[in-house]
Amino acid sequence: MNIASGSQSGEHRRSRILDHLRQNGYGSQGELARMLGVSEMTVRRDARRLAGEGLVHAVRGGILAIGEPSVGIDFRLREHRHPDTKRAIARAAVDMIHSGATVALDAGTTTLELARLLAPPLQLKVVTASLPAINVLAGRPDIETIALGGTLSTELQRFTGPLTLTALRHLHVDQVFLAATAISKGAMYCNVMWDAEIKRALIELGDEVVLLADSSKFSMTAIARVASLSAVKTIVVDDLIAPAELESIRAAGIRVVTVPAIVEPDETTSELDTPAELYMEQVR
Repeated sequence: MNIASGSQSGEHRRSRILDHLRQNGYGSQGELARMLGVSEMTVRRDARRLAGEGLVHAVRGGILAIGEPSVGIDFRLREHRHPDTKRAIARAAVDMIHSGATVALDAGTTTLELARLLAPPLQLKVVTASLPAINVLAGRPDIETIALGGTLSTELQRFTGPLTLTALRHLHVDQVFLAATAISKGAMYCNVMWDAEIKRALIELGDEVVLLADSSKFSMTAIARVASLSAVKTIVVDDLIAPAELESIRAAGIRVVTVPAIVEPDETTSELDTPAELYMEQVR
């Protein structure tokens, strides 16, 4: 039950926020405001207070629980980053899929948007280790979903590990729609070693590999090298990509499909920019 702002103290609100983060890992400003029955400005003030006490990470658009950073960024937080641009990229990718095809969807927020935009009747076979994508496609009579098993990462919402890798090595698909954490110096990177292995296996099983990446990925860094961009036939990206990057990709013989970027107001300015947020941008 929501408690109206007038009937609860700031201490009580912040306690409820911490309880929510312990259960969910992340809360957007709008979600927390509705839960508490207060304004988003009040949530931002509470976020600053909790971040100042070292209890949370105050990030653009919400609050992130402090956890083990090497595991990766909570899927729900990543889903709130550039959502409209990701949807535009996914919409362009949908047009590349033909009825009757067998496709593989990497585990990522943009590939999840692709799963959501698959309009019936497509008569597809879809291979994926993404738990949200599996849930989206479940019950679709025109789509045969091949769910890859393995160890479930609850934070990253994907199956991973040796069982996932073994399953991939026995498959073949027409198209792979790939995600990446960072793109730098002509290569794709991610932050989890097992994910790099799985992405390489995805590349091997597809006749055509399409990379879905918003332009922010070209300013990120990550630890695990996946593969050279030459492994990709097509990149779908928004038009905020730097001209030099675009020219370099095309010079390598890779097809580039650009879509208009859609910039959210809180992607340009925020009251919650903190050193913790800058770190989160790097590991994204």
